[in-house]
Amino acid sequence: MSAEKVLTIESLSKNYGKIHALDNLNLSISQGNVYGLLGPNGSGKTTTLSIVMGIVIASSGTYNWFSGENNNDAKKRIGALIETPLFYPYLSLEKNLEVSALIKNIEKSDISRVLKVVGLEKRKTSRFDTLSLGMKQRLALASVLLGDPDVLVLDEPTNGLDPEGIAEVRTIIRNEASKGKTIILASHILDEVEKVCSHVAVLKSGKLIANGKVNELLSSEETFIISTDRITEFHETLKSSGISKNESIKGFDIHFNLITGRNISEINQFAFSKGFVLNKIEKNKNTLEKQFWKLLNRKYMPQIYS
Repeated sequence: MSAEKVLTIESLSKNYGKIHALDNLNLSISQGNVYGLLGPNGSGKTTTLSIVMGIVIASSGTYNWFSGENNNDAKKRIGALIETPLFYPYLSLEKNLEVSALIKNIEKSDISRVLKVVGLEKRKTSRFDTLSLGMKQRLALASVLLGDPDVLVLDEPTNGLDPEGIAEVRTIIRNEASKGKTIILASHILDEVEKVCSHVAVLKSGKLIANGKVNELLSSEETFIISTDRITEFHETLKSSGISKNESIKGFDIHFNLITGRNISEINQFAFSKGFVLNKIEKNKNTLEKQFWKLLNRKYMPQIYS
């Protein structure tokens, strides 16, 4: 039995004059997915989230929440963090959440629960202006979690946080996902998306250029690295082996992909049969970041997030 469709986007476009912020986007997100939207600045991630939350009006196309349920009614089942909530600096965490609960028509009794979820229950009487940036972001998530929504829509939830803050937010997202919630998030921190998301959609200039399960995107074209004392000679020999493809010399190593159905152990056997001794055989882990740069047709740049 297939999972319920939580969000269906069909031919969605948004133009600002001659600028195509979003260009004919089609996307389907099912219940329980943790869906990451990735892309450089201006790729259409925030525009997409803003449209489906009713903040921005699309130029054309449609979107539907929960298999055609009225979008206004559906939003009662969604918690969204598109822009940082406006908290009162002189009020306590608890009082600020009381304001949020009043606006959302949610019982104040849920406040203690969400403060515990985000690890701020011991700071409930602290003024907002005494919080660190990471704590402020966790309070924003607490506001989103009021009413225990089925779906979370998060735009750059770790933006500007230090590694500790990122880890804290990541833990909250993982815990909510483990409850079966559907989570849609946009983020530039690709390593974090790889650790959190089950699915990913890559956008470039408003267009969808890749879409699917994270592990399927990473499983394609695994790269292996080997080294030998006679590297140039073995490089030429390997190209005629019928076992590998895309062979290239990088520094003192040979990088290559295996032909479908072949095994890395065959490379070692082939080398031995031709009189070569391999000093190293290892798999080059394909990360979401590397795949992201590859999809954008750009050189991989470690530790740089666009």
